[in-house]
Formats: sequence, structure tokens, C-alpha cells
Amino acid sequence: MISPQQLTSNTNITKAATQRIKPRRQPTPVSSEMGRDEFPSLDNEMLPILEQLKTQQPQRQPQTIASQDYERMATPREQFADATVIGEFSSSVETEHELVEAQQGTIAVVEAFYAAKTVDLAPLIVSDMAKDATRRKYNKDNLLIQLSSKSAQSSANPSYVAVYRFGSVIFFNVSPRTQAQMLKTIKKHALEPLANGFEQKDTFGVCIMPDAPGTRVTPEHCIVPNLNMNAVAVISEVMAQSVALESYNEIVDALLEKFAVINSKISTTNRMDLDKQMLFSKIAQNNRIFIDLISKIRIKKRNQIAWDQGEYEVIHSGLTLEFDINDRFELIQFKLDLIQQNSKLFLEVLQHQKSASLEWVIVVLIGFECVLMIAEMSGQGPVMFDYMKALLP
Repeated sequence: MISPQQLTSNTNITKAATQRIKPRRQPTPVSSEMGRDEFPSLDNEMLPILEQLKTQQPQRQPQTIASQDYERMATPREQFADATVIGEFSSSVETEHELVEAQQGTIAVVEAFYAAKTVDLAPLIVSDMAKDATRRKYNKDNLLIQLSSKSAQSSANPSYVAVYRFGSVIFFNVSPRTQAQMLKTIKKHALEPLANGFEQKDTFGVCIMPDAPGTRVTPEHCIVPNLNMNAVAVISEVMAQSVALESYNEIVDALLEKFAVINSKISTTNRMDLDKQMLFSKIAQNNRIFIDLISKIRIKKRNQIAWDQGEYEVIHSGLTLEFDINDRFELIQFKLDLIQQNSKLFLEVLQHQKSASLEWVIVVLIGFECVLMIAEMSGQGPVMFDYMKALLP
């Protein structure tokens, strides 16, 4: 602990040191008008030289900070704030640009339905819905029909309908009344059709701009120079896969819910009372869904039109990314793998229970055979057999 005498001594030493320190000399400001009175020590010979130096001294120009110097001088926080403002400004400009593009072009509404498990396309070619067609394109997977203007929702744009074998129906600029009539006709030639109002549905837009420099996909619509059969084929395929994936996702969720109920029951009762036939049925349904996604909906298959023509590749890749086709397929695949793992576990447990029962039967038979052998060796075999015959009716 410091004593008062030591504290006083330290204070005195500090004062003494302060007194020994001489104050720094402040620079004397030099005025623009220099004269004899301001520099009395200068003689008459030095004054002309000093005046000459004063006249030759350049005037200081104001310093201009360049933009790159300002960015280098700015603090990280200021730079982040500037970047945020620029980002918001760019986003607003892009939104306004899309709005101007939408105002310059015409919007065709695209509506997608998942109507059935499977659609027979051959009868639709000669059905009533094809009588209004001005052009059609048919292959084993889909049917594209260009309708007349009387079926259009807007007379400014052409009308199309695309029907896919795996159950999706896509309408381009088709009136609601015509849509209902065509869906009714399609369901007549479909396997496992869905009831009216229970179909999976999705809506998108196509902005038709003849003067557009190229094709582009935005969150609200797809920009194309003209709506022809190739553009309809590319756009409809992605939207058909989207609504089909949504329908299959609901089926997979229902399967997962059933297995969740089974797991919950086993965890609470510690007993496994499973119906083996029901389990086989769920496994078959799980395999069927995965096969449909690969072979019927063809998620992993490339689009031939987009592969051959680069302008449609932009549409196909943009729509695939916009509708999250690959991510949704991977999610369904993960759920199917989870169901398969649960099914495999339950089958192994059932097989183990059956093996244990058979083992007990074998043990009982071996024991009975040993009893008979002992009786035969002891000479009591005939007596025991006669007694057993007497017990039998």
C-alpha cells in the first residue's frame, strides 16, 4: 500500500519533470503580405529575393477525390451500405424493366392440370376436342393441338392444348368453358381419372414480344418472340412434369404417414402385428411410383427440341429451375428411399419371427423323436403304442 509520504514525493517529482519540459514552439503563420516590419532581421539585399520567391510560389488548387480513391477511403461499413443501396436499385430497375416488357408484349395464360394416372392419346385424335384443331402434333408421349380463335381466352394470342400420356393437360390461352369441356373428354379416355376440382393445378404466363432480342424466364412469365409449336412443347413439358410431381408427392406423403402410424404403434405397444400382404402392397406401390417418375414422366430425360435449338434450351433450363423440378424429384426420391428402408426393416423382423417359430417346431419334433427312441430301447414301445391307439377314436 502506498503511503501518503510516497504519494507526495511522486507528485513533486512529476511537477518538477513538467517544469523542466519546455513548451513546443508553435509555427508562426506567414501572411501573404511580407514586409520589413515582419522580418526585422532581414537586410535590404534579401527583400528583393524574398519578393521574387513569393511571386513564383504556385497557388494551391483544390484537391479532387476520384471515385476509386473514395472507395478506397471508405470504411467497410460504408462500402456495404453503398452495395446494399446499389443492389436494391438494380432490383427495382429489373422489376420495372420486366413491367415495361410485359406492357409492350401480350400475356398468354398457361394453366396446367394433372387429370389422371394415364391417358390414351389415340382416341383423342378423332374425338370432339380435335375437331376444333387447326394444327396437331402427335407422338407416343404427348398430343399438341392448336385450336381456333373461338376457343381462345384472348383473341390477340393463339390457343393450344397439350395432353400427356402420364395424365397432365396444359392449356395455352384457352377459355375456362373450353377447358372444362376438354377435361371432361380427356377423362373419358383416361385410367384412374381424378374427380373434378381435385386435380393438381398450376398457372404461369407467356409474354409474347415479337421485338424481343431473345427468350428469357422470369418468376412471373416466360418471354418469347412468338408462341409456336416448339415453344408450346418445351413450356408444356416442364409444367406437365411440375403438376405430376406434386400429385406423386402427395401419394408419397400418404405412404409415409401410414408408416409413421405403424412405427408409433410399435413404439407404444412393443408388439409388431403387421399384415404381410399390406406391407407387400406398399412396397409395390413405392416401386411403381419411382418407375413412373423415371419411365413415364421422364424427369431425367433431355428435351429434344431444347437440345437441338439453343433458344429453347434457355426456356427449358429456366423453367426447370423456376419450378424446382430436380430438387422436388430428389425430395420424392429421398422419401421413397425412407419408405423402402422401413419396409426392409419390417420384412426382416417378420422373417425373424417366422424363423423363430420354425425353430421351435423343429425342437418339439426332435424331442418327440427322442422319447420314442427311449421307449423303443426300454422295451415299452409296444405297450405305449397300444395305449396311444386306444386313445385314438
